[in-house]
Amino acid sequence: MKIYSLHIGVSYVDDKHYQHHVSTLPCCVIDAQMMYNLGELLQYDKKKLLLNESATVEEVKKTILEYSQDLSEGDLCIITYSGHGSHLPDKNGDEVLGEDQTWCLYNRQLIDDELPYLWKEFKEGVNIFVLLDSCHSGTAVKNKREREEANPAHSPNALSNTPKTLDSQESLDVYLKNNAQYDPLLEDFPLIDEALIKANVLSISACQDDELAIAGSFMSKFTFFVLRTLSDQANQLESFMDFHSILREKSASLLQLHPNLLFIGKDDDFFTSTRPFLRTGQAYPAEVNNLDAALRQISTRSVQKNLKEDGLLVDIEEEASPQMFLEKSTSSQEIEVNKLPLPSLFHIKRNGLSKSAISPWDQAHAYHDQLFFDGIQAYVEPALLSPPLERSTKEIEEINEDYLSRWPSPEGSENEFTWYLEDEFSQLASARDFVEQTVPQDELDIHIAHFDTGYVKGHPGLPGSITEESGVNLIPGEEGKPPYDIIRKKEDEKFAEQDYHGTATLSLLAGGNIPDSIAYGTGNRRMGGIPFATVHPVRISDTVVFFLGLNNTVPFTKAIRWAIDNNCEVITMSMGGAPIKAWAKAINEAYEHGITIVSAAGNSWVRGGRRLLPKKMIYPARLARVIGVTGSCFNKEPYIFKANTHTPTIKSPGGEYMEGSYPPRSARRTSIAAYTPNVPWAFFKEEQPVFLKNGGGTSSATPQVAAAAALWIVKNKQQLIDKGYHGTWKQVEAVKYALFQSADNSDILNQKYYGTGLLKARDALNIEVPDEDKIQKARKARISPFGLAEIAKTLIFRKSLSEDAPSSNPDPLKSEMILHEVLQLLEVDPQFVELYGDFDFFEEQLQFTEDQFLDLVRKVQKSPLASTTLQSLRL
Repeated sequence: MKIYSLHIGVSYVDDKHYQHHVSTLPCCVIDAQMMYNLGELLQYDKKKLLLNESATVEEVKKTILEYSQDLSEGDLCIITYSGHGSHLPDKNGDEVLGEDQTWCLYNRQLIDDELPYLWKEFKEGVNIFVLLDSCHSGTAVKNKREREEANPAHSPNALSNTPKTLDSQESLDVYLKNNAQYDPLLEDFPLIDEALIKANVLSISACQDDELAIAGSFMSKFTFFVLRTLSDQANQLESFMDFHSILREKSASLLQLHPNLLFIGKDDDFFTSTRPFLRTGQAYPAEVNNLDAALRQISTRSVQKNLKEDGLLVDIEEEASPQMFLEKSTSSQEIEVNKLPLPSLFHIKRNGLSKSAISPWDQAHAYHDQLFFDGIQAYVEPALLSPPLERSTKEIEEINEDYLSRWPSPEGSENEFTWYLEDEFSQLASARDFVEQTVPQDELDIHIAHFDTGYVKGHPGLPGSITEESGVNLIPGEEGKPPYDIIRKKEDEKFAEQDYHGTATLSLLAGGNIPDSIAYGTGNRRMGGIPFATVHPVRISDTVVFFLGLNNTVPFTKAIRWAIDNNCEVITMSMGGAPIKAWAKAINEAYEHGITIVSAAGNSWVRGGRRLLPKKMIYPARLARVIGVTGSCFNKEPYIFKANTHTPTIKSPGGEYMEGSYPPRSARRTSIAAYTPNVPWAFFKEEQPVFLKNGGGTSSATPQVAAAAALWIVKNKQQLIDKGYHGTWKQVEAVKYALFQSADNSDILNQKYYGTGLLKARDALNIEVPDEDKIQKARKARISPFGLAEIAKTLIFRKSLSEDAPSSNPDPLKSEMILHEVLQLLEVDPQFVELYGDFDFFEEQLQFTEDQFLDLVRKVQKSPLASTTLQSLRL
């Protein structure tokens, strides 16, 4: 006896056909995978898995017809489907209730009238078992004319999770848009003579035709009951009929659903005498009694395979364990759980803000829930590579070499080129000179890691210490290559505004003498704050802002480890984005190794499409163990339009409407300002190196602060060693103490935008290494704000999201994941830009009530970027 199986899981569909009405259901893919895994455990002769794009009507029909040609009397064909179910108008008069039931496959709906034409192709005596986990599925494989009594009286189910259906209006919209395609199908498949069907067909469906099956965060409710029933009651199951009775009783009591059983054929002996999913006379293997463990090895491989387009990062919640860095895995062999086999790092499948696109968090929740199913408590979050932000043709044309007139400029001053280094400003020039004059030449050494887009060879602004071997490229697909920035032509559709960004920030950090010809005619000038440092360019992205739901997690966390291994004492990072737990953990590790991290506050715009980016400081700059850098202008006023008195004298192009972000109240104690905009910006014009006059953004300010931190470390290295600070968090706090104590905070009104004040690098050198009683360990970098984690747990356990996972134990990390998704969406989705500014989540005392927070979550739930899990919360 042969058993062939086909397992169909449709989590998302073709938006064009379905008019963006079909919501994403990650659980459907998991359902199909788990049923496929069951077939592998029970050693079926042939199995096929059709997921999402591969689950077309044509492919499903083709597979069933192929099976019909190969199976003979006594063989078993098993078909499982998990996805949306819907209905279409009955056009051939075979439905008493006037509607045909459908399976929502990827490219169109498969109509129940089409199925008997497939069943009649099977040889006499073949047994076909169909398991349907979809809405309106009670008679979705039928050949008989419906009878009203086929649907027993019952109350509509009370939905506790996402229904797997289109509502009536959505179903009508899909039909009207595609009626030219559906009408012939609805008319051309009339009820056929049942005598033509020689096979025996049994279906068990999740619900009746007028009921709605329920999705879950891990598996759909019905599929979970199927596997749980097998695991718990295998010894009591004697037939498919027994199986249906148990499922019906369980669903009726827990879900208010009534799974239907429908039989077509002449002989139901097989289904009344054979245990479900087995050959005649076969007993379940012992592993079925512990099905969770039995499917464990199979499930980790299958999820890895079928989520291969997405990047996820998993962290086992063990405080002492280092952050795990995920590599592309192609092994098909069994992988130990503690090695956490995960999907490769590819782009997420997303179609704009489509309702049916799978969000990165959908995949994270699904993978987390599978690990929870396997008894592993782990935090899972997206880890995806951001694409470059594209620039419009209009904006490209506005690139110019002159100062930004909307901001104060040094035009006409004695030193236009390196004005920001002067004592009137950052004092970096005198601090640099003092260190070089007082520290022995052989001790003028410090390693600085520069996290950015890489660099372009041949620019005279680059630090002299840079070689191909001095840096590293950590972008997936570029590993092993030098950390060179990829520069695109204007006509390239991926031309990005961050071209030359890494080269420009490297020049501000540690650039040497610049020839008079490109130094604004001011003579040779040393433009870098610490040109004698050993600088390590670390290419981690093509873009400097990780928004839009795509996070560059893995290269950053790898870069932290690389910096630790290469004895770096300072990290400068003119980039950032939404809150990511993996970043926080990596930062904690760097902090414990004594590495000072200096990170840009980020930027926002007051005009154009990007005006909705956050006005407040981005991550990781706002974390307490990081020095966040904001901007101050030539007139020493904030790099914020509403706080600067400068009045432009000429009309400015649109590209001048960028301003700096500023710290929330909780981050002011660890923030400092440096000078921008209108600083020199390394660039290439017609393949010749130049310096634009309009370098801006907090990207320009950040390397100035990093240089000041490095100068202070070089000057005080021996004291740091003698006090036992070197290589520990105490060195980081000593650096922060010196920079913050020496900062100019004379203008108290600007502390809202500057934090501790304006950078004064030479004054910082006058501050000795503080005693231990003057420093304290900063609170751990985290993205679970104080008090919010407890609120989140309350609301999520109230929802009991883990009820569909095969364990009665609560899932403590699920609430944390949802909370972090909420925080990310507040920054990622432009509609929340003002709302986000109303809350300071990291104050040690919450500034809002539980009801206010719940109201906030309700608003975020409506975001088109929200995961299905977040959207399904009932608050």
